[in-house]
Amino acid sequence: MPLSSNQQTSNIDGLSIGYNDFRSWLLKYVDDVWGLPDGFDMDNGDICFEEIGLDSLEAHMMASLIEDDFNITFDPGILLEHSTLNKLASHFTK
Repeated sequence: MPLSSNQQTSNIDGLSIGYNDFRSWLLKYVDDVWGLPDGFDMDNGDICFEEIGLDSLEAHMMASLIEDDFNITFDPGILLEHSTLNKLASHFTK
């Protein structure tokens, strides 16, 4: 997924990642794996990973894809610290 410029970006391992781009990637991933809730607000909604059933296997799979797509190191345990989609996106783009 190509990255567009956003107001809030971060440089992780030499790659500039915008909040909106990373959040969009996460939303697509969640939608592909579990589906988004009916009436989900794509602009402002948030998703708790535990509530959608993210388990350790899926956390490792997500981490692997994030590493591949964004060329960053991603520890799946970070999903416990940043337990919602928006918190995770914010963490990587602050």
